Amino acid sequence: MGEPKTAVDWRGVPLVTHVARVLSQATAPVVVVAAARQDLPPLPAGVEIAYDAAPGRGPLEGLAAGIRALGDRADAAFVCGADMPLLTAGAIAQLAGALTAKWQAVVVTDAEGRDQPLGAVYRLSLLGLVEGLLDSGERRLGLVAERAETRRIAGDRTLITALRSVNTPEELTAARVEAFWAEFVAATGIDGPHTAWGFGAGPAMATELGLLVRDGPKRATAGLRSKYEPDEPLPEPGDLSVILDGDGAPLCVIRTTGVEIRSFGEVDEEFAWTEGEGDRSLAHWRAAHIEFFASQGVDVTDADELVLERFELLWPIRRDSA
Repeated sequence: MGEPKTAVDWRGVPLVTHVARVLSQATAPVVVVAAARQDLPPLPAGVEIAYDAAPGRGPLEGLAAGIRALGDRADAAFVCGADMPLLTAGAIAQLAGALTAKWQAVVVTDAEGRDQPLGAVYRLSLLGLVEGLLDSGERRLGLVAERAETRRIAGDRTLITALRSVNTPEELTAARVEAFWAEFVAATGIDGPHTAWGFGAGPAMATELGLLVRDGPKRATAGLRSKYEPDEPLPEPGDLSVILDGDGAPLCVIRTTGVEIRSFGEVDEEFAWTEGEGDRSLAHWRAAHIEFFASQGVDVTDADELVLERFELLWPIRRDSA
């Protein structure tokens, strides 16, 4: 993702810090296992750091290091990656509660029935098995569940979501949108199908225009009708959208209030003012859109059709309108 996943920003804090915070709310002690000499961002108070005893041995070595660090202070541990942004205390409690005396481990299975060895509970007494696997040259964490007395739980949507890791920028954006949407629904009671997208072309423009929507005054946008595929639907009143900045982070939620088709030459002062860019004049609107459409390979004329979309800001509510 262009940087270590532990350092990726998650709503203002490094991802590993966020995950450690969730763990601290659910259990104690909490140990973060790192590679030797790996720098970590600040962690919540009380969180301990342990280091792999040998490099290049993957999460199986991390499990061994974590078990050794816990010593005799616990009977079992919930083990997860530092890249699970949607992890919840409820998911941790559910899996911990499933570890009865009969079992040495609890793992979640996906829709295809495959074990998910991270986001699982392991008894610390499995250290001998883990060290034996490492000594034999094994690196696969999944072997622990295969060889232990393991309880398997078919993950429902809520549990699978909570244990989902992010490995690509696209997965990170999807997780950010999911968390943002959940907060929006909780705050407003509004829910339904929605899309997530950014304005313009390129990260800088997406951030600039997205902030104009979140903070005002932008309440409209215009696009070339010719850029829509033949079977691509136009926006409709009532459509819900999460607006992203140039890094794929959600800024706000909008709802489409009106859509119309006009030629470029028919756009008037009122629409230019509502679109809210620059000095909000029609002259600025025309110049900016001629330049933008040219960057998309279209020398726009007054006859070219545009899709004009108006929208309202649903969340967050602007302070000056509260």
